[in-house]
Parts: sequence; structure tokens; C-alpha cells
Amino acid sequence: MTAPRTLAYRALRLVLEAGQQTDEALKESRLSELATRERAFVRVLLMAVLRDYGRLEKLLKPMLKDPDKIPLEIWAMLLMGTAQLLILKTPPHAAVNETIELAVREGLGGFKGLLNAVLRRVDRDGRKDFEKIPQTENFPLWLRISWKSYPDRANWGEVLSSEPPLDITLKNDPNALKQRSDSAKDWAEKLGGELITSQTVRITEYGEVAKLAGYDAGAWWVQDVAATFPVTLLGDLRGKEVLDLCAAPGGKTLQLLAGGAKVTAVDSSAQRLMKLKENLARTKMTAEIQCADVLRLEPAQQYDVVLLDAPCTATGTIRRHPEILIHKQQDDTHRLAALQLQMLDAAKAWVKPGGKLLYCVCSLQREEGEHQMKSFLAANPEFELMPAKLPDAPQCVTSDGFLRVLPNHFPGGADGFFAAALQKSA
Repeated sequence: MTAPRTLAYRALRLVLEAGQQTDEALKESRLSELATRERAFVRVLLMAVLRDYGRLEKLLKPMLKDPDKIPLEIWAMLLMGTAQLLILKTPPHAAVNETIELAVREGLGGFKGLLNAVLRRVDRDGRKDFEKIPQTENFPLWLRISWKSYPDRANWGEVLSSEPPLDITLKNDPNALKQRSDSAKDWAEKLGGELITSQTVRITEYGEVAKLAGYDAGAWWVQDVAATFPVTLLGDLRGKEVLDLCAAPGGKTLQLLAGGAKVTAVDSSAQRLMKLKENLARTKMTAEIQCADVLRLEPAQQYDVVLLDAPCTATGTIRRHPEILIHKQQDDTHRLAALQLQMLDAAKAWVKPGGKLLYCVCSLQREEGEHQMKSFLAANPEFELMPAKLPDAPQCVTSDGFLRVLPNHFPGGADGFFAAALQKSA
């Protein structure tokens, strides 16, 4: 069986070299070969490196004579060894020796001396220095500058660098409000969690998700609390025909269906649509599924509601996908904002007169959120903003009437999110 640290190393290289997402890298590294406890260790180690990459880099580079000439393979090992010493608090002899053994297994035994010297120095001198490096160093300068437009950024560094809790959305009967309230409280108790909104249970300690009560029965699905809010802006959905664009993996699709809508779900990724189909089967709901590029889509009809969960920089999901801190650049914001506008221009034609267009992104970048919507509304006078109303979370409604969820809006954190619901003139 492959050693856990070897799998973590291979996954880290896939993230750093091939630009893969963390989940994809773990899957490709054959994580399933390991026992449950070892799988958990691999993920924890990889996430520790990626979430604190900026701080680790700032500590390690001054310890290297010529850091730019260090092979990527050795850099990955140094990151893993240092993360074990300073973040996971692994005993020094284990962290150092296991890293050296990893180098030997990977045919890089010639670097044993370097690895040993640097990691011993980290253990001896690096602890206090690492603690002095602020968590904001994990975020690229361009991100820190762009976030200055948010006056209240308290705890962002802590929230975005930490493991998120598990949020689940309850499958409710839209016709039974009293029953829904009672059921939500019951589920929170069954799952050992806390009801943080009328439809979200938050669990901080849990094992395998598939073993939680109600999973097999399809009573709920995993969805960050922030991602639940956009659909609530639409009001009563019973009997409405909805076109759900960029739908996979399907949290909002399930919300729409649970609210009584008839949904056509579209996504360009067949692989991601498989996850949506699995969730539909588990929750015993049905939707029409189409694998297609939004910009090439030719719907045969107009819809009461068109939901566009547009591709974005996903900076609101950094705590789940810390590789974003390494992969994304400022130019990506402008490139994706242009793509979002193209998709909005396509989607607006598919909204019935008097219908609604819901736009949302899991991004903290205003270019993809507030600025995007203000420009769209100025250029399309047939659409009018429906001011957001969010009784569960009034702190997430801006003075302009948009939905804007920030990482520090909930105890324990939340994903960053933006949404705007628009009404088309009749």
C-alpha cells in the first residue's frame, strides 16, 4: 500500500505543477486506496500546506541559499515537512525522518542533506518566526488590495484559512411552513448540529457524510449556507418553469425543485452533471438535464425564471479550495467578468416577459458582483432589481439591495457570495 505522505506529495505536485483543484488531485492520487484515518491525514496535510502556503513560503525562502533554483519536488517536500512541524504539530523526528524517507522513495535521495538541514532549522528557529507572520500573507497582494473596498474585514484571514464546518440544506415541503420549522429543529437535533437559518443545519464535528442520519433517505444535501440564499430571493416557486444555467453540482437545482419548480438544469461538464444526477436520485427529485455550453444553448422556449450561477474566480470559496490562492491571478477577474457578461446577454433573452433573472457568483470580487450588475442594469432598462429581502440574514443585504455574503457574516464563517434577482418588464 502506498504511504500516506507519498499520496499527499503526489497530490500537492498535481496542484502546484498541473494546476489541478485539490479534490481532483486527491482523487487522481488514488486516495481511496487508504484506510479512512489515513485518507483523513492526507487531506489534512494537503490542506494545511495550501491554506498556509503564503506564510510557509515567507518563512522558508530566506532559509534557502537560492530558492528559485530548488526543484519543485523538493519545494513540495519542504512545504509538507514544515507544515507538519508548525501547523499539525507532528513530532520533529517523525516529520523530518518521514520527509527524508519520502525523498529516497521518490528517487531524490541526493537532497537528504538539504531537507534535513532546512527542516531542523525550521524546528529550532522557525516556530516563533512563523507565528509572527500574519495570516493575511496567505492572500496574494492583488486580492488584499481588491478587498480593501470592504470596510469590515475582521477575522477574514482566520476564517479563510480554516477548515469550514459542514452545512446541510434540508429538503422541505414548501406547502407546510409550520411542519417545516418543526422538522428543521428535529433534524438539527438528530444530526448533532445547530440550525443557523430556517433551512440550514451546521455541523462542526462529523465523520463520513454518507453515514449521517437522513443521507440515504435524501432528506438533505450538503450546501454552504451562503449558497442557499440566492434561490430564496425568487419567492414562491411552485409551478414555475426554471432554466438553471451552470447548474452542477446541483445545490440550487435541488432547492428549486424542493420549492416546487419545474427545472431544466444545464451544465457544460458531463462529469459534474453526474454528481447532480446522483443527488437527484438520492433526494428522489427529477429535473431535465442538458449537457451544453451556455453560449451555444438554443432553448425552445422562454422561462419564468432563469438562474445563472456564472463561472467566476471563486474567491469566496478559498477555505474549501485554497489552491485558488496559488492559481488565480488578477487578470482572471477581468477575463471571467467578460465571460459572465456574455452569459448574461444570452440568458436575458430566455426570460419570459414579467419573469425573473437570478445572477450569482461565489466570488468576493466586486467586478464579478456589484459592478457587473450595475453595468448590466444600466444597459438593459427592461430589467429592474428586486431588492433582496433576507429575514434569516439581514446582514447579507447591501444598501443597494444586492445579496452579498462575507466570510465573517456567520459565527464559524461562510463562503463569500453575491446575488441579484432582476424582474423583466411585462
